[in-house]
Formats: sequence, structure tokens, C-alpha cells
Amino acid sequence: MKVRGRVKKSILSIVLVLSMLLLPFANLQANAETSETMPSAEGKTSTKAFSSEPGLRTVTGGAITPGNNKFSGNGFDVEFNITGQWEGAYNGSITIKNTGNTAIENWCISFKSSNRISNIWNASVVSYDDTIYTIKNVQWNQDIRPNESVSFGFTANGNTVDIPSAYSLLGTAGQVKDNRYSVNYIIDSDWGSGFTGRIEIINNTDKPIEDWYLEFDMENNISSIWNAKIKEHSANHYVVYNAGYNQNIAAKASVSFGFIVQSGSASKKAQNIILHSTDTTSDNRELTINTLPFVYYQDKDFYAVGSEKISSINGTLLYDMKKVKSFAYTIADENGNIIKKGDINAAKDWAIADFSLIFGINVLTVSVQDTDGTSISKSIKLACGNWDYSHGLEIDTGDTDGDGLINYLEAYYGTDKENADTDGDGLNDYVELAILNTNPLVTDTDGNGIPDSDEDRDLDKLSNKEELALGLDPAYYDSDYDTLSDYDEVGIYKTNPLQKDTDGDGASDSLELKNGTDPLTANSTFTATATYEADNQSVIPSVVVKNVRGSQLDSLTIEEVTDNPLINDKIPGYMGSAYDFNINGSFESAVISFQFDKNLLTDKTFVPAIYYYNEDQQTLEELENQTITGNAISAVTKHFSTYILLNKTAFEKVWKDDIKGPGTNAKHLRIGFVVDVSGSMSGTKLSTVKTVLNNFINILGDKDQASIIKFNSSASTVVPMTADKTALASGVNYLSANGLTAIYTGIGEALDEFSDAADVYDTIIVLTDGYDEPSVTYDNKYADLVKKAVQNKATIYTIGINTVDTALLTKIAEQTGGKYYLASVITDLEECFDFLKEETVDYTTDSNNDGISDYYTKLMCEGRLTSGSGIKLFAGQSYAAVQANSDYDGDSVPNGEEVYVVKGSDNKVYLKVNSSPVQEDTDYDGLWDSEDQEPLVWNVCDRDLAIFAALAYENGTNFVNKMYTAPDIVGADGEAGEQYYFYRGASIADQDEGISLKWKLVDYVNKWADIDTYFSASTFKNGNDIVIAYRGTNEKIGEWVNNIVGVGLLNYHSEEGHAREYALKIADRYPGCNIYITGHSLGGYLAQIGAAELLEKRSVSLEKVAYFNGIGLKYNKLLFWTKDKAMDYLKDYNNKGELISYYVKGDVVSALGVHSGQKIGFLASTDTLEHHSGNYGSGALTDFLSKSAIGWLCVFTGENLAQYYEYYHVKSVMEYFWVTHETDSFYYYLAQGKRSAN
Repeated sequence: MKVRGRVKKSILSIVLVLSMLLLPFANLQANAETSETMPSAEGKTSTKAFSSEPGLRTVTGGAITPGNNKFSGNGFDVEFNITGQWEGAYNGSITIKNTGNTAIENWCISFKSSNRISNIWNASVVSYDDTIYTIKNVQWNQDIRPNESVSFGFTANGNTVDIPSAYSLLGTAGQVKDNRYSVNYIIDSDWGSGFTGRIEIINNTDKPIEDWYLEFDMENNISSIWNAKIKEHSANHYVVYNAGYNQNIAAKASVSFGFIVQSGSASKKAQNIILHSTDTTSDNRELTINTLPFVYYQDKDFYAVGSEKISSINGTLLYDMKKVKSFAYTIADENGNIIKKGDINAAKDWAIADFSLIFGINVLTVSVQDTDGTSISKSIKLACGNWDYSHGLEIDTGDTDGDGLINYLEAYYGTDKENADTDGDGLNDYVELAILNTNPLVTDTDGNGIPDSDEDRDLDKLSNKEELALGLDPAYYDSDYDTLSDYDEVGIYKTNPLQKDTDGDGASDSLELKNGTDPLTANSTFTATATYEADNQSVIPSVVVKNVRGSQLDSLTIEEVTDNPLINDKIPGYMGSAYDFNINGSFESAVISFQFDKNLLTDKTFVPAIYYYNEDQQTLEELENQTITGNAISAVTKHFSTYILLNKTAFEKVWKDDIKGPGTNAKHLRIGFVVDVSGSMSGTKLSTVKTVLNNFINILGDKDQASIIKFNSSASTVVPMTADKTALASGVNYLSANGLTAIYTGIGEALDEFSDAADVYDTIIVLTDGYDEPSVTYDNKYADLVKKAVQNKATIYTIGINTVDTALLTKIAEQTGGKYYLASVITDLEECFDFLKEETVDYTTDSNNDGISDYYTKLMCEGRLTSGSGIKLFAGQSYAAVQANSDYDGDSVPNGEEVYVVKGSDNKVYLKVNSSPVQEDTDYDGLWDSEDQEPLVWNVCDRDLAIFAALAYENGTNFVNKMYTAPDIVGADGEAGEQYYFYRGASIADQDEGISLKWKLVDYVNKWADIDTYFSASTFKNGNDIVIAYRGTNEKIGEWVNNIVGVGLLNYHSEEGHAREYALKIADRYPGCNIYITGHSLGGYLAQIGAAELLEKRSVSLEKVAYFNGIGLKYNKLLFWTKDKAMDYLKDYNNKGELISYYVKGDVVSALGVHSGQKIGFLASTDTLEHHSGNYGSGALTDFLSKSAIGWLCVFTGENLAQYYEYYHVKSVMEYFWVTHETDSFYYYLAQGKRSAN
């Protein structure tokens, strides 16, 4: 997997397109108008992490190579070496090499060092001022020929060696002022037809004139010369240079050179004599611009302004300040238009604080004018890609001709500010530049014989001129985004192409045509229908809603439920998926239907029924008045939610068990044992009762209490309420049988034993084998006792031995929430007490302290206590295993906090679920339940959005209404599935499997947008969450050209209209859903466009926009001064919501444009670096790209990408692109379940 065909093709395309199209324009990146954070720690999957940022020292005229003592300037190299060192001093040498094509004459070099030079050889110190040295040649070594070097040595003081970070070659060649020298023209010999002569140059000043040469005019032809050499001779004009040994004219001294004219007249003397010299002395006349804050590119000879804004441009001025007449600066664009100017305070350390730069190339010129009329100046080119510098530009922002282009841009592009249509082709200049991308200076841009106005830019069968006349968008085929082309609306349907709903009835024109209604005639109501069909469906849901408004017509949807852990195929009687039915707004009623397999009707136990999921109660409730017609069942509903078709027979069996409701939170028991001791209980009965009671007392908890009450014809307390088990056992053993039966007396005596207590469960257990006297009835003896028991929250259990009044005992028990048990023979009594143990002792005992009583735990493990939807949450789990751990699934949430027992309005007892007690991540969103504030709801995180941004590159044609699984992912030719996008940082087959289990692709589009360019986007849905993912550029050269030219140069892309339309379509289809938007590369740019469209035109719940290595907005001068609504909406949204641009440091694409939200950058993962390293080509082309293309990209983006190119140790530009731009690095930093990397 080292060699990637896809990569080689796409990266080569990028570089070639850049070389062909980008460089001449020098359009540069605009940095984010926001704060920027850059995490540097790498995620857990990576084997190692970068601990620090790469660093290049940027310097005047070149760059110090990291880690050594070499410097490269413009036409020269300098090497600093230490030749010896001792305490407090050292010997050093500096070697200057000429790397240019012409000689460096009379060299003089300047550098900064805090070490003081005490001795120097082969050079001389001209000046040392505030750590700045000026070192000059010693005449015999003053010239350096191409590819040759000179060296000088020195001794310097200092405990540490301060190696200079930059060097500047000084030397200003210029004309010597007339008053500083004199020239004598001398004839030594004249023979008529020829003569010999001399020219003497006298230095009138106190300083030497160095490296002199002389210009003059003379009609004679010099045939021979000595002590000088003729450099140029054209017609009568001579340029004569010194002979080298006499190149300097000492103060108050002179030099002369002689010549012979073999044929000529001595009367024709030299005229217009001008002396030139090279001034290498500081002489208080040195002007420098500090370029350390910038990055120098030698092959382009300009400096790039970095991503961090600087507050001033500064430098040094070594000058006699008394002679400074003016000190000023100008900043011009590459066409020479002045965009800023001002005066500078004349000082040694000068600064321009209030400066402005334009997007692109700027020429800064700083000039000093002397009182004697001379001047010196310094200029540098600054490439700026940061819009922050554009404030305060002194340009003409008026629009004289009203065409939308400010006058400055008219001058910049060469259009006529007095004429809105410079080339007279019927299209105004702004439209041509900003919308159609045609040349406003030429009527037929592409030279095909068709004027630009008659071309059809968007291929909708309407010419550009026709669309503009109608007020339409000539660059997008559907101006109102109703999916009908402008031509079809104008020419066929006669609808308004600027209005989605021509007749104003709320239904869009395209929807009315689809629905069979007239888009030109308003309808008061519509009938909306929807059916959900997908592959391998076992049931097919549909719905009909009458009398809906037009605005509701397109919002009726049916979606399969995949996100609810309580609605799945584990429901008893499950026949197929549950479905969400939704419509925007209210409605009177709707008929929902489910079609099922007709073969099921042959099963006599099969009873289909539609159930509604009550989200608040977490229960399934059967709809009323259902109608079965053939193999379809339907029902009327007045509200929409989640519905499911079940086999009622199987589902209702779940509720057959009689489970005790959660009536108390008591931790302890108070039991009144009411024992029949009438004569019929004598013998085996009473002895068995004593045995069973003693056994039961023995299992009571230490804080449980009990009392012993006996009754026959009357009742008495044998042992009052106590926790003393010995006393209770003695009381039991004391019992003896005699007399008649009066059950009510025993119950009354037991109730008197209870006192108020909040933390106990009061229970009465009645054992009897007989009947009351005939005069005793429920109403006259028991009704008040039962009422008292209910008021005191005491539960009565009754046990009948042999023949008893079953009806009476049952009524007493059930009226108080208890149960009646029958021991038909005395040996059944032990089993009855086993049941009582469950509902009393186990009911109040929580052996593992998980918050769920042993009673309910046992029922859950037996599958008798289920969720409200009938799912057996603990199916397959043993009681012993569950009781062994209070947190069965190990998610740090006790079982009793994950589920709790409730009793519904229909008296069904079930488990209410906060989260799954057997699964640490209930909703599969990658966030454990202990950290998840909504454990039943998938929390969409930035890692998810990064995965969806990658999946948007997949062809989803055959996957709509399905989940992507790992085997479905193609990646690219020769690649292994999902690793193409994620490598080891993510996997929807492993750590991110929830994506394939929960998220369904509900919409996919891939349609023509421009020549060899297709717009593609995917929408994923999980519950109420929607993710719109825009695809980036495919591997076609046409798309790369369109992206780089359209977006990078012209600030327009043919997919923008599609992106807007798609966002609106999805928002209209899923009203009320939470929308997230993402994308990678170009997809990130389109994500911003789509988000801005929603913010402008729809009231939606836009939860987050996060994109990855995406292009920002605003790329060039053209649209900087025009209204950009997308920017405004995104900036406002960033103040209220979440807008994040994630990028890999060194990525080219994300360095482009303005990012309105937060920027978060990561270094490329080391795992990813290893994955993408390999053979990406060989030979001259690869070598060329490796050495040159990265410099071009630095120019293009305004970023110092070279430092990352070196830092990542890549072998070629193609490998660099892949490492920094593709998706897989992000997954090593973005943790599962986390909202973002913050």
C-alpha cells in the first residue's frame, strides 16, 4: 500500500495546475479572522508525538540554515566558523562566497553581533554601532569574482559566541557630486592627425572615492589606454573603469589615466564628464528595512508576510539627521497603484505603525531626501495573504459607473471606471469578473465566435444576457433552488424562476408538478402521502394526511428508527423496524398503514397490531380502532411519533407475570405474623407453621423487625414488634391451638403494632385454615381494616391452608397490594413462604448495593421484568453474575442508576431505562454512559463529522436508506477499504462501529456542475440528528482546475449553487431535526456556503459546522470590497454556535481564504506519516517538484510551508500533499464522543 496511483494522479494534477495557473496571479491566502488554538499532543493511537513546532529563522535577504552557521543571501553565501576559543574570547572567520553571475566589487558587509572585535585581519572595521558591525575589504581583496570567495579573521571578546543570524552586503553605486571632485583634461603630445592625452581625477573631499569609473563623450576614437580600461564604447560615449590597483582615490589626492588617439583632432576634447563611485562607508547614510518578520523567497525575490499579524514595519537609518529633509514611505500594488503612503519620523530606529497591505503583491519603498538634494531609498516586495492588513488602504472605493466594481479595482483590472461595460458586450464589468469569470476587456473571452453575452454559462438553455435581463443568476441553472431549471420555468411551465412558489400557496413549483397540481393556481389544502420502501423490508409503512397546507406538503416523511436502544428486534412479536412519522406543523388526523407478509395470516395465533411508542413513559401503546384489509393494517392517529407493527399475541405475553410494583423505597421490613391457633390448627398443621415461621425469621435482616400475633375467637400479641430473633422464635414455639376462628381480630391486632416510619416496609402475613363466623362479612369487619392498612401503607399477604374462604382472603390481600397463596396441603406451606420471601425480604434487600432490590434483579435475569417495550435487558445474564457486581457493564454507573422499576398507568410493572446496564455505551456514540449526559441519544461529536466528511467521497448510489459497513467502503483503486480514509485512527468495523450500526445514508446526490466537474453530497441520519457532508474534489483534472481557478483565483465555484440548493432541500425535508454540516477540502468550502444559506433562509437548528482541511471564504481583491453575506452569517453564527476549521499544519488548501470560526490545527500524525511514506515517482519531475513546487505553494498561500516540508521529512511534494491534506491524521486527535478537540 506504499504506492498510491490515486495520489500520484491527483497531486501531479495539483502541482501542474498550480504551475500553469496560480503563479502569475500571486493570489495569496487570507488568514482566519479569529483566535487560533493549536493542540500539539497526539492521540492515543499514534506511536509517538511531535513535542515542538518546526522552526526556520527568517532573515533579511535569505535564511540561516537550521542547526548550522551558514547564511544564504541574494547572490552571496556567508559561512561563520570558530577557529579557536578560550576563556572570555575566541578567534573566528567569515567567508563570503559570490553565488551570482557578476563580480561583487569593493565588498562591504554588515551584521549584528554582541561580541566585541578586538583584532581583525584581511578586512577592516568601518563602524560598530549598537551591536551592528560594518566590515570592509582592505583593497587588495575588495572584489569577489563569481563562484569565488574571500575570508577574513578576527578575535572577539565574549563568554558566549553570538553567531550572526543575518548578513547584508553594503555598497551604493552612484554619481559623485560635482563639488566633490575635479577633472583635468591634458594633451601631452599632438602631431596633427593624432595625439596622446591624460585625464586626471582629483578628490576634493576628506574621504576616499572608492571603486571609481568615469563617463564622458568624445568624438575621437581612443586606440590605446593605460591605468584604466574601457568598459563600454558606443558612438561617441565612453565608460572607463579603474585598472583595479588604482580603484580608490585617496582624500585630497588624484589618479590619472592616459590614452592615444591615432587618428583624430586634439581640439575635440572630452565632454559631459561624470564620475561614479561605490560608497561602502556608513557615513550616516545607511537605510535598512527589517525583514526578519518575513520569509524570503530568493527565486521570486520577495518576502511573504506570515500568518501572525505584526504591528509595525521597522528598520534602521544611519544618517546625519540634520541633513534629512524628508523621510517617507509608499506602498503600491504590483501594477504600481499607490495604496498607502505617509511620513516616517526620522530616527535611527524608525517604524511605520499605521501601515496597510493589499491582498497579493505589495511594493514597499522607504525614501530619505537630503538637504543637498540627494536621496537614498530602499524597496522590498511583500506578498500578503492576510486580509487583516487591508484596513486603512488609501484607495478609491467609489463606483463611478455603478457596475459594482470600486474604482480602484477598475484601475487594477484595466476596466473603464466611467463605463459599466468596458468591452461593450452587454455584460457589466462586475458580472464578467465576479460571476461569469469572463474577460471584461474582450467581447469573446474564449474566442469561439460567440460573444460572452450570448454564451450560456450554466447550460440552462438561457443565454447570459437573457438571464441578466430577467434578473436571474447566469452562473447557476436554478436561480430559486426549486429544482426546476430557469429555462423550464420560463419556457415551459411559465412559473416564476425567482420564486420557489409561484402561486404562493406554500407548495414549491416542482412539488406541485410532482403532486399533480397546478403551480400557477393557489390551492387552499393538499393531500400529502408518503411511503417508505427499502431493500429487504419485512413491513412497508405508509401514511395519508388530508387537508394540509402547501408549506407542509414536502415535509411529510417516514424514517426508519435506528437510534433508539429500546426499539429493536428484541421486542416480542417483532415483525420489522419501527418508523418515525413526521410533518412540519399540525394536522387534524392521518391514516397510517403497515403492509406485511400475507403468509403470516395463515398462523391462527398471529394478530397484527400497530403500537405507538410513548417516549416519556418508554412504553408501547396499542392504537385504537385498527382495520385489517388483506395483508395491510391501518389506524387513524392525531399525532405523529414512532410507530411499530407487532404480533400482538407474542407481545402481550410479556405482561402475564404479576410483578409487585415499586411502592416503597424502604430498606427494612416490619412484619406482623398473624397465626390462626384455632382448634383446627392443632397437630401437624401448627407444627409445620412453627417450622416455616422460624425458618423465615432466621432470614430476616439485622434491622428487620417482626411481631407474633395469634388469633382464634379473639386475638392477642404474643411477641410485640422486635428485631430480637430469639424472642420471636420463643413466641412461635409458645403457640398452641384451641377455640374458634376470627381472622379480622388478628389483622386488627397486627395493624396496631405498626407506627410511622419512613424507611420500612410494613407487611402482614396471615395464616389460617378456617372461616369466620357466618355473621362476619367483608363489609362489616374487614373493609375498615383494609382501608387502615392502605392508609398506613401496609401490605397484607394471606395464606390459606386446605379449605378456606378463598374469595375473602384474596380480596383482603389484593386490596392492599398483596397476594393470596393457597397451601392445599400443609407441605405446600414452605413453597408459599418462598414466594413471600421474594416479595418481602428480597423486595427490601439489595445484596450488591447496586440500587436494585434482589427481588427485581431476579425477575430481570429471568426475563420476567422487561423494558416498557418488552425487551429483556438482562437476557442471558445469570443472577449470580449480576449480583456479583453492582456495575455489571463496567461503565462506572451502578445498575440501579441505569434502570429503575416503574408501574405504568395500566398497572404494568417495567424497567424505565436511563442507560443500558449491560452495555457501557448504550447509544454507540463512543462516549461511555458515565460521561454521557444523554446516554440514550447519540452525541454527535467532531470525530463523527470527520468520519462523515471522509464517507462523502464514497459513491452512495446503492446505499440510500442503508448503513455503510466497512466492507462497503471502496476507497480507491488498489486500496483496502476504510483504511484509505482512516488508516488505524478510526474504523467503523471496530472502535467507531456505531457509525455503521446507527447512522443511515438517507440522501445522496452526484450531479454535473461544470466541465468534468460534479457536485456530490451525502446526508446521514440517526434519530433526530442530520449530518450533511459535502464531498471534496475527486481525482479528475477538470475538478482540480475548476477548484483552483474558480475558488483560488476568482472566488467563485460552479458547485456553490448546488451546495446552497442541497442544504435547503435537506432542511425542508427534515424540519425540526438537528443539523450538522461537514466536509473535507473543497467540501469544507461548500459546507460554509451551505451553512450560510440555511442561516439566511431557514429557521433551523444548525447545531454545528466543522470542516477539515477546508478552504476558507474570500480569496482575492475582487470580492473583498463587495458584500459577502455568507461571511456575515457565518461570523454571526460563530458568536452563537459552533464553527470550527480543523486543519493539519502545513496543509496548503486550508491555508487559503478567510475562516470565520475557530481554527484548530494538528501536526500530521506520525502513524499517518509512516503510512503515506513511499515511492511517489522518480526522476527529473519528482526532483523538480521536490525542490521548486513547495516554494510556489508558499507564494500561493502566504504561509511558510517549507518549514513543514522539512519537518515531516517527506521525499517529494506529492508525498507532502498527501501527508498534510488527507483525512486520516484527524482521527488520532479527535476522541470518540467528545464535542470537539477543545
